[in-house]
Amino acid sequence: MQLSRYLGFVVLGVLASSTAVAGSGRDFQALQSAASKGDAAAQLALAGAYMFGDGIVRDEAAALKWYRAAADQGSPDAQMSLGMIYAGGEGVAKDEQEAAKWFRLAGEQGLVEAQAMLAGIYATGKGVPQDDKEAVKWLRLAAAKGDAASQNNLGWMCANGRGTAMAPKEAAKWYRLAADQGFAAAQLTVGQMYSAGFTVAKDDKEAARWYRLAADQGLPQAHLTLGQVYEKGLGVPQDLRAAYVEYSLAAADGSDGSDGSDAAAKERDRLAKKLPAADLQAARAKTTQNVAKAGGK
Repeated sequence: MQLSRYLGFVVLGVLASSTAVAGSGRDFQALQSAASKGDAAAQLALAGAYMFGDGIVRDEAAALKWYRAAADQGSPDAQMSLGMIYAGGEGVAKDEQEAAKWFRLAGEQGLVEAQAMLAGIYATGKGVPQDDKEAVKWLRLAAAKGDAASQNNLGWMCANGRGTAMAPKEAAKWYRLAADQGFAAAQLTVGQMYSAGFTVAKDDKEAARWYRLAADQGLPQAHLTLGQVYEKGLGVPQDLRAAYVEYSLAAADGSDGSDGSDAAAKERDRLAKKLPAADLQAARAKTTQNVAKAGGK
């Protein structure tokens, strides 16, 4: 599991919240007037409007101006937005050190998205010296506030002794908290915990339940694991047709070769040779139905 990958989901939530601020329905001229008079909330909303073209022509330079104005007044949301702008090079030269500065200012004010981002950049050393202990510090802050991605990542750090002493029971606690919130990667890990008897009693049926929850969110590795579960009859009745479907879904969902999709394709093709023609035809039809259903969500 790569920390930066799962922390990336937090970024999407931050950008969406900025859009919501911009589209609050306030009169634009009144918003400009309030922003010009130093109203930080108005400056943040105006910045969002310019950044996303919400009711006005998109203008990255104007967005940067108003984000900075609000950030200089201490708005953690504006500081977070500036961090994202510099991290992604949105209308400015990409500057990871500048991004880290703004993330820290927002994180020190308790903004959970910024704390999660700080954990990621310390874990990867982007814009700051790589420091696992500092990453764990920020993960703990974000995880304690209920951020599922941070809980999952903190579980990984504790399980692997990165930035903290190796602590299997604590790792299991954080994985379970993230899984209970529906975080797919953590659900997969909890399933693996039950399969292996890691800090819990071995329970193949419970493992299969967690694999299903993760697979239903489209996680390729969960589909691959479920394929193995159905093929071997671990916690579920043995079902080669169901195994073929799960292998196929894993291969389709990870079409870029990531998350075990290449391995899943090999397993699918291997199993196809063992299935009777009628069963193979039915399994392929079921796969097509599931792919179409997932695409319509």
